[in-house]
Amino acid sequence: MKYKVGDKVRIKSLEWYKSAYKDDDGDVKCDGHSYFFNAMQEFCGEVVTIEQAYGLHYSIVEDVYGWQWTDEMIENLVEPAPKIVSLDKVCEWLENKCENKGEYIGGLFGGPCSISIRFENISKDLRKAMEE
Repeated sequence: MKYKVGDKVRIKSLEWYKSAYKDDDGDVKCDGHSYFFNAMQEFCGEVVTIEQAYGLHYSIVEDVYGWQWTDEMIENLVEPAPKIVSLDKVCEWLENKCENKGEYIGGLFGGPCSISIRFENISKDLRKAMEE
């Protein structure tokens, strides 16, 4: 599968659908086992968001009908999913940054702040919030 959850992709164009070989119902066979159904053409050329990726199929946020989408039905990636950093990784980074050093910073991630904050305290607060 080419795309991941959160990616914004463009569904192939209406021109692609109109020029593709269709069966008697107006459906296009894709990937040898899936169909781009006639009713799916309302999404042609639209930018949509990958909601789930499973097996060889995707579901998309904008599709309330629950169609199964495949790579062959998608024209291209428009915008990759935002990178998500887990709270656990942030805590680990903070702990490694101040390990046995007792370092202080002027503000979270070095920004200006009127009080000093210990890395260890930030990490503990983040882990506590993660458990709640």
